[in-house]
Amino acid sequence: MRVKELYLHLAQACEHTAGITDLPDKRAGMLASAAVWRRLANAIRPSAEAVSTIQPDKLAVLQDLEADSVIFPFSSSKN
Repeated sequence: MRVKELYLHLAQACEHTAGITDLPDKRAGMLASAAVWRRLANAIRPSAEAVSTIQPDKLAVLQDLEADSVIFPFSSSKN
Protein backbone atom coordinates (compact mmCIF):
# COMPACT_ATOMS: atom_id res chain seq x y z
CA MET A 1 0.00 0.00 0.00
CA ARG A 2 1.27 3.43 -0.86
CA VAL A 3 1.44 6.32 1.57
CA LYS A 4 -1.34 8.26 -0.15
CA GLU A 5 -3.63 5.22 0.06
CA LEU A 6 -2.83 4.87 3.76
CA TYR A 7 -3.68 8.52 4.44
CA LEU A 8 -6.95 8.20 2.56
CA HIS A 9 -7.76 5.02 4.48
CA LEU A 10 -7.10 6.85 7.76
CA ALA A 11 -9.39 9.68 6.63
CA GLN A 12 -12.15 7.17 5.89
CA ALA A 13 -11.66 5.54 9.29
CA CYS A 14 -12.01 8.93 10.98
CA GLU A 15 -15.15 9.71 9.01
CA HIS A 16 -16.61 6.30 9.84
CA THR A 17 -15.95 6.82 13.55
CA ALA A 18 -17.48 10.30 13.37
CA GLY A 19 -20.59 8.79 11.81
CA ILE A 20 -21.16 6.28 14.59
CA THR A 21 -20.30 8.28 17.70
CA ASP A 22 -22.89 9.98 19.86
CA LEU A 23 -20.40 12.44 21.34
CA PRO A 24 -20.38 15.82 19.55
CA ASP A 25 -16.80 16.63 20.60
CA LYS A 26 -15.54 13.28 19.38
CA ARG A 27 -17.41 13.67 16.10
CA ALA A 28 -15.89 17.10 15.52
CA GLY A 29 -12.41 15.83 16.37
CA MET A 30 -12.72 12.85 14.05
CA LEU A 31 -13.92 15.03 11.17
CA ALA A 32 -11.05 17.45 11.77
CA SER A 33 -8.61 14.52 11.75
CA ALA A 34 -10.11 13.22 8.52
CA ALA A 35 -9.60 16.62 6.91
CA VAL A 36 -5.93 16.61 7.94
CA TRP A 37 -5.39 13.09 6.56
CA ARG A 38 -6.97 14.15 3.26
CA ARG A 39 -4.78 17.27 3.05
CA LEU A 40 -1.71 15.14 3.70
CA ALA A 41 -2.78 12.68 1.01
CA ASN A 42 -3.26 15.50 -1.48
CA ALA A 43 0.13 16.99 -0.61
CA ILE A 44 2.07 13.90 -1.66
CA ARG A 45 4.00 14.53 -4.85
CA PRO A 46 3.66 11.90 -7.57
CA SER A 47 7.45 11.45 -7.75
CA ALA A 48 7.64 10.66 -4.03
CA GLU A 49 4.62 8.36 -4.22
CA ALA A 50 6.16 6.31 -7.03
CA VAL A 51 8.97 5.07 -4.78
CA SER A 52 7.22 5.16 -1.42
CA THR A 53 5.40 2.09 -0.13
CA ILE A 54 4.20 0.99 3.27
CA GLN A 55 6.34 -1.74 4.79
CA PRO A 56 4.71 -5.03 5.85
CA ASP A 57 5.07 -4.32 9.59
CA LYS A 58 2.99 -1.18 9.18
CA LEU A 59 0.16 -3.14 7.62
CA ALA A 60 -0.78 -4.21 11.15
CA VAL A 61 -1.92 -0.62 11.70
CA LEU A 62 -4.35 -0.98 8.82
CA GLN A 63 -5.66 -4.23 10.22
CA ASP A 64 -6.30 -2.49 13.54
CA LEU A 65 -8.16 0.28 11.73
CA GLU A 66 -10.36 -2.21 9.96
CA ALA A 67 -11.12 -3.83 13.31
CA ASP A 68 -12.25 -0.42 14.65
CA SER A 69 -9.50 -0.35 17.27
CA VAL A 70 -8.13 3.00 16.17
CA ILE A 71 -5.70 4.79 18.47
CA PHE A 72 -5.10 8.47 17.78
CA PRO A 73 -2.13 10.41 19.14
CA PHE A 74 -4.24 13.20 20.58
CA SER A 75 -6.85 13.69 23.21
CA SER A 76 -9.90 15.92 23.32
CA SER A 77 -9.64 16.33 27.08
CA LYS A 78 -8.49 19.66 28.49
CA ASN A 79 -5.85 19.99 31.21
